[in-house]
Amino acid sequence: IRYDMPAQFGPSLLPDQSETEATVVVVSFETTSDAVRSILPRFFSAPEKPTISFSRISYENVDYLGGRGYQEIVVGVSAVYEGGGRRIEANFAPVLWVDQPGPLMAGREFQGLAKLHGDFSPIAIGEEQISTTVSEYGAPLLTIEANQLKQISSDKIEKLNASASEVNTLGSKYIHG
Repeated sequence: IRYDMPAQFGPSLLPDQSETEATVVVVSFETTSDAVRSILPRFFSAPEKPTISFSRISYENVDYLGGRGYQEIVVGVSAVYEGGGRRIEANFAPVLWVDQPGPLMAGREFQGLAKLHGDFSPIAIGEEQISTTVSEYGAPLLTIEANQLKQISSDKIEKLNASASEVNTLGSKYIHG
C-alpha cells in the first residue's frame, strides 16, 4: 500500500496508472554534451547529440483530479541512464512548473520530479507564432516562443502523435539519510 505525506491521512488516492487527454506544444533545440553535463545528476550521462526542450502541456479529464485538468511546463534535457543491466534514453527534467497542488505533490513524492507551482498564460497562437508564459505571483519566470511556424503534412503529424503515445521522463530524488 502506498501512502502520501502526511501518512496519517491514509493510503494514497493516486492510481498506479492514470490516463488522460493532453495537448502538447514542444520547442526544442540541439546542443552539445559539454553544455548539458552540469545539469545532469551524477548517475546520468549526456548523449552524443543532446537536445533541450520546453514542453507546454494541458492535461484534461485527469482521473485522480476528479475529471479536472492542469497545466504543466517541462524543461527537458536528453540523458542516458545505464544501470541494472539496461540502458534508458529519455529526457531528464531538471525543473517543471504545474498549476495544481495534486500533480505537484505526486511528481515530487513518487516520480522524483522537481515540480514547482506556477501561473500559466493561455497559449497564444498566431498565424506563424505560438507563445506561453509561466509566472510566480505575477513575475514572469519563463516564456516559450516559436516563430516562423509552417504547417506540416498529416503523415508527419500521425508519426509525431504515435511517438508521443508513450513518454518517458527521468527524475532524480535525493533522500536525505
